[in-house]
Amino acid sequence: MNRIAHPKKQPTKAVGSQRLTAKQARFAEEYVLDHNGAAAAARAGYSARSAKQIANELLTKPDLQAAIAAQEALVAAELGMTRQRVVSEILGAIDLARSQSNPAGMIAGWSAVAKICGLNAPERVTVGVETSVSDNDFTRMSDAELLAVVAEGSDDSTAPSMTNGSVVHEAKPASGGSAFSRRMTAD
Repeated sequence: MNRIAHPKKQPTKAVGSQRLTAKQARFAEEYVLDHNGAAAAARAGYSARSAKQIANELLTKPDLQAAIAAQEALVAAELGMTRQRVVSEILGAIDLARSQSNPAGMIAGWSAVAKICGLNAPERVTVGVETSVSDNDFTRMSDAELLAVVAEGSDDSTAPSMTNGSVVHEAKPASGGSAFSRRMTAD
């Protein structure tokens, strides 16, 4: 039977109200520099071979997350950084890019503003289908029969229709966003 040697647990260090080992506290300090978990773990003294896995595990610990947030708040306070100032400076850079006819700079600036405002987060859509037809029956159905099954389970606003050999399905999002259409050619 192989025994895995576990290193001695390091003494805990109080960071704010959190209790972290010296390595965990160092990881928090290093992580704030570049938000690269694997690199921060290696710089904090963890094994370079397992740094990515260790970083993943460490970043799930609530005490460590709180320590990172505290470190980030400290750095922001020392630099006098606020969200409003960052956005203001980026808007200034966008104006400069506009005056230099630099569309790539403008796009990069607006992308940064969107990210800060949380506008680039993916939108989650949940789709569910209820039918009395078994999965095996679908493989034997024609396109027209499949459309009839879909139309039974949906209201008129989202039911697909057949036009000139193409299936047209218009979906309207539950909240916000824009409607989209999808065309598929029937075989």
